Amino acid sequence: PPRGQTWGNSFLQDCPPRGQTWGNSFLQDSHLQVRRGEWICLETMVQMNDVGQSNGELALWINGQLVSQLGPGYPLGKWTFDKFIPNQGGEGVRWNHELNRRESYRTAPSGDPFEGFRFRTNEALNVNFLWLYVYLTKGSQGHVNRVWFDDVVVAKEYIGPLESSPRALR
Repeated sequence: PPRGQTWGNSFLQDCPPRGQTWGNSFLQDSHLQVRRGEWICLETMVQMNDVGQSNGELALWINGQLVSQLGPGYPLGKWTFDKFIPNQGGEGVRWNHELNRRESYRTAPSGDPFEGFRFRTNEALNVNFLWLYVYLTKGSQGHVNRVWFDDVVVAKEYIGPLESSPRALR
């Protein structure tokens, strides 16, 4: 986004308790910018985990380019509170569920493998809801923040950007 670096936010069942997280962020990249007045194609893939396993996956494409993919064993990176930072190692901070507190830890220099997602504990739970939502913490005073959605598609496999020309912005 023009005024931020976080793309995507997921609330997972293993988020730290006690109000210390507002969802997990998995893509922080200041190079991914949206220019005002331009349409983009944003696609997300969610692969549910097998019950009892942390083998779920999450991927994000922008204009047909894969910009993030996380699953069991990839990519390498580290946790800093609620953010998984790919391609970084060293000191990290994570929640220890057994001790019920946060802990500092050290990864390999290139990072540790991502552990995968545990989206569900019941086989009957599947993706059944799509919420188009933009959250803005602090906007510019006197400025109206507006996001337009068009050509919303839900599919069971990657389809890529649609070949269409949206109406000009007004």
